[in-house]
Amino acid sequence: MLQRGESGTEGSILAIQEVPSEAIDLNNKAQKLLFEGKLEEARAALDETILLAPGRVSPYLDRAQVLERLGYFSEAEADRRTARGLMAARESGRPAWTAAAAARAEDWQDVVGPGRYVLNFLLAGVPGLVVTYVLRRDGWLATWVSLAILVAMVIILTASRG
Repeated sequence: MLQRGESGTEGSILAIQEVPSEAIDLNNKAQKLLFEGKLEEARAALDETILLAPGRVSPYLDRAQVLERLGYFSEAEADRRTARGLMAARESGRPAWTAAAAARAEDWQDVVGPGRYVLNFLLAGVPGLVVTYVLRRDGWLATWVSLAILVAMVIILTASRG
């Protein structure tokens, strides 16, 4: 089935792209499930939709909405970045897979600066470094966890002396 491609800005030329009818049906099913509040089922349908039509923008945006409602904020943001990359690729005429690859590579980037690694090391030692790396996409959460590790170590040391 042929369908007009999605575009990120008004007034741009819309490309015609081949979209499997099964992907469109799954996306419609996911929309219905989302409306009904069946978030896990909607997520599964959107996962399948993306596998069938990875170059479409709307399933990524829909899945981001589902993931956000489920509490998976960093995954939702990753889907939004992928959608933005696909829209930019479509605008520039690049293949869609380059945008998806670039968005996934962005997920591996470290958003925590070196100062936060030092702070968490001072708070909790090597476990603080590990926690900071694992939670590098979640803002200050790693620092709070490192602080909790420090408090737990102080309590354990105080209890072992007395």
